[in-house]
Amino acid sequence: MPEQECRRSVWQSEGEWPEEYGEEEKPKNKRRRIKKKAETPFPVEKIENGICYLRDKRYIKIIEVEPINFLLRSAREQRNIIYSYMSYLKISPVRMQIKVISEKADISNHLDKIQEEIKTEQDDRCRILLMDYYNLIRRIGLKEAVTRRFFCCF
Repeated sequence: MPEQECRRSVWQSEGEWPEEYGEEEKPKNKRRRIKKKAETPFPVEKIENGICYLRDKRYIKIIEVEPINFLLRSAREQRNIIYSYMSYLKISPVRMQIKVISEKADISNHLDKIQEEIKTEQDDRCRILLMDYYNLIRRIGLKEAVTRRFFCCF
């Protein structure tokens, strides 16, 4: 029992969760290590011609790949895309990473264009359709619109 009381007093003074809540006491060295990692300089020496030169004399090449809508292609085009990708993977570097960055899409420019069209539209029925379209894009786009960027790093 005295051991538990000591732990509780340590917990109460440091403001951390006790073992009863599933977290054990953390040693203070971890916090110092994290600070040291954050204080270390960025390992990139320079960037030229799309190649990152690291301080430890290694090189990294990063290529951004433009996505295509694979399902809208014909069966023949899909097959050609798959074979081209297979042939690239055969000659690509062994240590290659594919990085995908997903971000919430900025649809404000598109909404501004729709508003401009609503103002210039002469026909009331078309204006109503444009207003419905504007509301649809604003409602769905703010929740679900995502842009993705694809990178190959080797």
